[in-house]
Amino acid sequence: MIIDIDIGNTRAKYRLIQGDLVADRGPTQVCAHADLLSALRTFSLQDVTAIRIASVAARDIAEAIKRDIEQHSSAKIILVNSTTQCAGVTNSYAEPHRLGVDRWLAMLAAHNRWRSPCIIVDAGSALTLDVVDASGVHQGGWIVPGLAMLRSALVAGTAGVRFDAGIASSLSLGCSTADAVHNGTLSMTVAWLNTSVAAQLEKYEGTHIVLCGGDANQVRSYLSFDALDWPDIVLDGLALIPLGD
Repeated sequence: MIIDIDIGNTRAKYRLIQGDLVADRGPTQVCAHADLLSALRTFSLQDVTAIRIASVAARDIAEAIKRDIEQHSSAKIILVNSTTQCAGVTNSYAEPHRLGVDRWLAMLAAHNRWRSPCIIVDAGSALTLDVVDASGVHQGGWIVPGLAMLRSALVAGTAGVRFDAGIASSLSLGCSTADAVHNGTLSMTVAWLNTSVAAQLEKYEGTHIVLCGGDANQVRSYLSFDALDWPDIVLDGLALIPLGD
């Protein structure tokens, strides 16, 4: 059995793989970094032969989690990085390891599902968009601030813009500072996504679009294109990484 772990900036997702099937997702599937080891103990770690870890958190966090797991399991532990090629996908970066591993794994999963042009939009802490053509060649991508980052930048860079978090957003004009910030940043994000995706759709026929990430539900209803909701896309890409010898 294999455990696959996707470590984000603040939380981790995990699941147990047996053969080619997802055997168990644990009682929570998503947890804080500090709770990951106790969450993994819900599995029979002695039966686990390998653990694949993809992390976009600080390197010391991933290393600390790896050390914690090693103290409780004899499984082979693999810290996955982006490579030049894998699972039929070719990395466009001159220095392949500098491509975020979450973006890389999402591209592997999408290409292996469809074998046709794909656009992957991840609306997380950062908002990313990547394009893979039908032959599996990464055409490049964009990274812009996510919604929370945009709103935080307004607070950090101004003296007078202050607002409470947790405000419901829409594309309407705001009649309070909080509404103006939340609706304005949502409007900017949606406009960027609609324009950017439309430009790529003109280049690639038969394109499949994926939307994932924590802010996916905030933007979905305002998009001018249809996109597949694929919350486990990084874990599905991680499952394509060879275990080696």
